[in-house]
Amino acid sequence: MGEDQPEYHDVIVIGAGAAGLRCANQLVHTKGVEDVLVVEASDRIGGRVMTNTSFIPGFHVEMGAEFLHGANTTLTRLAEEAHIGLREIFTWAQPMTRSYEG
Repeated sequence: MGEDQPEYHDVIVIGAGAAGLRCANQLVHTKGVEDVLVVEASDRIGGRVMTNTSFIPGFHVEMGAEFLHGANTTLTRLAEEAHIGLREIFTWAQPMTRSYEG
């Protein structure tokens, strides 16, 4: 019986969420890396982005990518490249104040 040899790759990306998939895509298509392995702990890709069918029975609820935080991020650039319309939402957070007596 032969010994099992370790498996080698040029790059291993941990996580198949939006950031991990984008990273792997950029490595292959922009940097020319030929051997990229993406590993994911769960049984599906997409990270927090998913279709939930149990939240409201009979309906598909898209979850996880409602907001993209920041104006110049990997996700906003990816959305722009895919011609996905984005809308800016401004919020002005009010400081939380709690006072106690006694």
